[in-house]
Amino acid sequence: MKTDLAEVKNSLAKKLIINFLIICTVTGIILTSLSYHNSKKYIWKLFSRIATSCAISTADTLYDAPINDYLHHKKMESYDYYLNILKNFAKAFGLKYLYVYVPDIKTDKLIPVFGVMGESGKPIDNFSLGEPPENLRLNKNVVNMFLTKQRKLTLEMNNEYGHVLTGYSTIIDKNGNAVAIVGADIDFNYLMRKLLKDCSLIFTLIFSTLSILYFLGIFYIQKTFIKPILQLSTEMTKYLHQDIYNSKNPITLSTDDELNIIANLCNGMALEKKRIENELNIAKTIQSSSLPTVFPPYPDNKEFDIFANMVTAKEVGGDFYDFFFVDKDNFVFLVADVSGKGIPAALFMMEIKTLTKNIVKTGIPIDQAITKVNHKICKNNKENFFVTMFLASINLKTGNISFVNAGHNPPLLKRTGSEFEYFKINENVVLGIVDDYEYQKKEDKLNKNDLLFLYTDGVTESVNDSNTLYGEENLKNTLNIFRNFQIEEIISNLENNLSEYAQNAEQNDDITTLIFKYNGDTEINE
Repeated sequence: MKTDLAEVKNSLAKKLIINFLIICTVTGIILTSLSYHNSKKYIWKLFSRIATSCAISTADTLYDAPINDYLHHKKMESYDYYLNILKNFAKAFGLKYLYVYVPDIKTDKLIPVFGVMGESGKPIDNFSLGEPPENLRLNKNVVNMFLTKQRKLTLEMNNEYGHVLTGYSTIIDKNGNAVAIVGADIDFNYLMRKLLKDCSLIFTLIFSTLSILYFLGIFYIQKTFIKPILQLSTEMTKYLHQDIYNSKNPITLSTDDELNIIANLCNGMALEKKRIENELNIAKTIQSSSLPTVFPPYPDNKEFDIFANMVTAKEVGGDFYDFFFVDKDNFVFLVADVSGKGIPAALFMMEIKTLTKNIVKTGIPIDQAITKVNHKICKNNKENFFVTMFLASINLKTGNISFVNAGHNPPLLKRTGSEFEYFKINENVVLGIVDDYEYQKKEDKLNKNDLLFLYTDGVTESVNDSNTLYGEENLKNTLNIFRNFQIEEIISNLENNLSEYAQNAEQNDDITTLIFKYNGDTEINE
């Protein structure tokens, strides 16, 4: 009988250990696959935004460049100036190539204007000014972008110049004509190296954790299953060799301790989850309290109305908005989006919000203020975040308004008696990328009852169950449906429309909106 129990013990031990090993291995494979997929999706999205941001910034920089004259070898004195700008952009964004060409749709050829290699700044081989490469043909998607004057497009390309992720943008001249195409290439191999580098730590952590869990599991099995079976075998042997009627020590083997351990572990996990949820709720409260949430915020100021709201994708988010007086006549409002999500992005958001407000309130011109903000971000940006921001400063007496757009979505402007239209202004580079970049502002004038709507890309990039983007056209159409409503109702109805569009799809990005209405100088109006 003793031998039989020992065999049962050994057989059970082998089965438990083998099953536990299989579970750990399968779990490791699943977690590794999920981590790789999520990391790849994040890196692809990040570098797609970088490539398109660089292409858009380059296109805006070449806004008034005499490109057609360059092709005819005229006005070449400014050519080297723009070429140096492209070299700086290519190096700053870590590009493989940055180039500009004019599409010859009739011959299906590319007519080069500029072409530089990112690391060295040298000209691209076989890409000389005005000399179409024989082996390159126009891409239909890029041609469609050019003909429709779209601002951005991202494609994965593979040709003689290599396997690249390319961001495209159309150069629009001052007359609104599409004149050329900008292409910003990021090396595909570099993306793969970046992905593997970022994932290696995750993979190491997963397998290290699973290895520790495996050995702890074996110890746990030995303690909770094998040892009790061995004790049972020993006690039963003693018991069978005793007089069953005279035994004063019957076999007793309780499993209460093991069950209590499992229950305590579950209770501990529940308490830890509750603690984390409480901390996240506190963080959300702190973040919400840092944003203006009382509307109207300045009931005694009749020159304007303003309303804003933020719906975070997680407990805390990376978007933010703000508005404040610089002095009694000048009012500033802004919307921004920090790359990333969760607590790290939220902490960085609060830092940038405070930094921006403190610098702008000194009263210096907003282009200089944003340049200074960017310098401080680049100096202390250990996490390599970047920020898109749209900031406006208006003189409430005159309606004169200045803008700085740091790689942010274009706002929509509604003039009195008209509809919402996209307010096209030159974009600057996103904050936190190029340290010595000089930001440019644009000036305009708001008239009485004009509306300006600001938002983050969480609005236009909302998706439905079919993974279809909400898009810029939907946004404009929705705003125009409710254009004559009160500003609070405009945003409320837009958010309802977004919710209906998304249906059961998960919100992947923060949704932030702000609307400003200029009522004019009340003293003059009165």
